[in-house]
Amino acid sequence: MLSDEEFHERRAEALRRILESDARKKLIVAGPGTGKTYTFQQVLAAIEDRGLAMTFLLGLVKDLDEAIGANTDVYSFHGFARRLLHQIDGTGVTHGVHYYTPLTQLFLEDLRIVDGVTLDALSLGGLFRNLAVDDPSMGRVLSSGSYYDAVSFDDAVYRVFRALEADTDRVPSYPQVVVDEFQDFCPLEVEFVRELGKKSPILIVGDDDQALYAFRDATPDAIRKLASGEEFARFELPYCTRCTQVVVDATHTVVERARALGLLDGRLDKPYECFIPEKRQDSTEYPRIVHAKCSTQTKSAPYMGRYIEGRIREISQADIKESRAKKYPTALIIGPNPFLGQIEQYLRDKFTNIVTSSNNPPELLLLDGYQFLVHDADSNLGWRVLLQLLQPIDWESVVRSALASEETLRSLLSVVFVDTQLEVVELVRRLEAEESLSLDERERLAAVLGINAVDLAGFLVPSSPSETEADPDEPTIMLTSLMGSKGLQSAHVFVVGVNQGHFPRSADPTNAEVCQLLVALTRTRKSCTLVSTGRLGKVQLGVSDFVGWLDPHTETVVVNKQYFNAPVDRR
Repeated sequence: MLSDEEFHERRAEALRRILESDARKKLIVAGPGTGKTYTFQQVLAAIEDRGLAMTFLLGLVKDLDEAIGANTDVYSFHGFARRLLHQIDGTGVTHGVHYYTPLTQLFLEDLRIVDGVTLDALSLGGLFRNLAVDDPSMGRVLSSGSYYDAVSFDDAVYRVFRALEADTDRVPSYPQVVVDEFQDFCPLEVEFVRELGKKSPILIVGDDDQALYAFRDATPDAIRKLASGEEFARFELPYCTRCTQVVVDATHTVVERARALGLLDGRLDKPYECFIPEKRQDSTEYPRIVHAKCSTQTKSAPYMGRYIEGRIREISQADIKESRAKKYPTALIIGPNPFLGQIEQYLRDKFTNIVTSSNNPPELLLLDGYQFLVHDADSNLGWRVLLQLLQPIDWESVVRSALASEETLRSLLSVVFVDTQLEVVELVRRLEAEESLSLDERERLAAVLGINAVDLAGFLVPSSPSETEADPDEPTIMLTSLMGSKGLQSAHVFVVGVNQGHFPRSADPTNAEVCQLLVALTRTRKSCTLVSTGRLGKVQLGVSDFVGWLDPHTETVVVNKQYFNAPVDRR
């Protein structure tokens, strides 16, 4: 075992190699909790002008901005693309383009109406993410977007990438660019980053063990290719200052078991060690991963929720205070539905400071169309939203004619329809301007929007949710999916639903599920608990094979009726 002094010297040496390297293109392949943000700070502090930091995860932008934003432009990847969309020429839209995420729904309808092509949103986005330039559906979508002067998600990035690729003078230059979570970038985003690297020194960071976004065409092959090539100088950050020794050991065990089954093919080997000087106390206090083996989970016997409630109530004030000071949740509950939903429902009645992550897709709203028309009565986007949701007679033929002729939608619509809708637009304008509306006008507008007249003002201009001052003695609790846990950390982590058929979904786990397990485990700063159940409602369930993988590092607690009747040391 190294001495504390040797640990510190070796960690400092790993950072020094990165900072002192004169390589213009650098790659860091490093596991979770190994000090990537601190490394970014040091790299960007060494330049005289403002650098650029980008991460795939929107949730990490705030953390990075607080850490390094004083001398750095910090963006999510798509946020940076959106900024350029409003600044550079050659994108096929104006600098005042609308960034409207529900637009994808209109793109899909335009494909159906004009070309008779039926796609779903994921497939359409995949055309852009995979640079399927020869697919005619891409041309249709780009044409529609130009007509509406609006973009959605992947098409926005594609437009900017093509503009930069066509004219390198448009590529912004920085004294230093750092890119995080590179393993989550799809082919379009990888090529976008390559364009940036042509004019700026670039540092790319990633970990192929945390590749979770295969569903959106991200692949760890990109970072593996950089690591095996000669274009980038490769560096490592070997020491984890987040996780305890048992979690680090469990991480290695998961990788070994997965590779023995032929999974994680092509994985990049990387050193990953617990930084004992900072994690000695936590590692001693929490030497094992707990497997809470609940006998049942039903409405009348919600043992999973009751168990987690008890564990949360045992969290020390010191842990609560530290989590608040360092701005991470005291307890993080991760897992698939229906487990997560049932546990949340139970805990909502017991704690007040609970946050859940939401992955609901953006919704096309009638109000959006009216608000676009408030600012421009000829807005093709505004009229297109109204047509999609109101569907007047012959609306599809109007859409076909407009996209073919590029005449404005308003000019092709009936005078009666236009005048009727502009009356509603005027009511929306007046309400936005805080002008008084008569009772009849308020009721008419509310009826059009499908809401109660009493709720009209709040619906039109939603107020920011008020932040109740939380009791500083109470723990903060977050519930999220396995995918949503990426980028998070917590003092006490509960991975729920570790049952066969749920996580993993079959006897043959996938690479994605192995990566989800690795990510879930390594959110842990102090204790990690796996929670399974023998019965969910009326369905009998078996314990996940993943629990067996982790057996060398776990201790089992049987959670049944007797457990609650005769409490023992539950940790």
